[in-house]
Amino acid sequence: MDERKEGFGHFYKRWLSQHHDLLHRLLRPSEPPNISLTDKSCQDQQYKALIDEVVSHYRQYFQEKSNAAKQNPCLVFNPPWLTPIERAFLWISDFKPSLLFRLLNVSVSDLSPEQYERLAAVKDETTREERTLSDAIARVQETAAAPPLVDLVRTIGRLANVESFDFLSAIDAYKESVLVAMEKADSLRRSTGMEMMEILRPAQCVKFLAAALKLQLDVRRWGLEKEAQSADPLKSTQAQYRS
Repeated sequence: MDERKEGFGHFYKRWLSQHHDLLHRLLRPSEPPNISLTDKSCQDQQYKALIDEVVSHYRQYFQEKSNAAKQNPCLVFNPPWLTPIERAFLWISDFKPSLLFRLLNVSVSDLSPEQYERLAAVKDETTREERTLSDAIARVQETAAAPPLVDLVRTIGRLANVESFDFLSAIDAYKESVLVAMEKADSLRRSTGMEMMEILRPAQCVKFLAAALKLQLDVRRWGLEKEAQSADPLKSTQAQYRS
């Protein structure tokens, strides 16, 4: 089935529904610490298989999101399939990579000194890249509000049924800049997560991933509950993406 034909919002609903099963499996109680080395090796292999499944799950998400953004990057930056509370957490169309380190702090308590040192280096690099990308997207937004583009918008607004080559070119350039920024941000999200998991042991990685999936589901539930509490008599046209 081609998800793009149905729209990313419909894909996202199905994708998010798979979180519940994955989270349940990630949260299964681990074996007691005195298991044999052979059993420990088998357990690690089971953990790695589950980790690979979660990574594949997110890889599919980023691929479909990229496909949707190429069709309409502005829609991905203000996604109607998310609740207002979920959108409040967005940074360049998705979660901020440094959030992963906060999740790690609350989910994994047995890091070794070497792991702390390596993770600190990844965090420093991630923070630098975040600042660079934040500056880049700010420049894109400033360009959109700059006089040349604003003047073109005003001119087109005064003319009926007229297409301006300059206006369309400016809009295309803006969309391309937004798309590039999103792709770089998604690349940073993926690379940060993968580098962190390479440092963690399998059991630690499972706890870390469980915290990430749980947070996403909790924010989703919170957003839907808030919408229900302040429900308007008129249904939102976006409801089809979130129900």
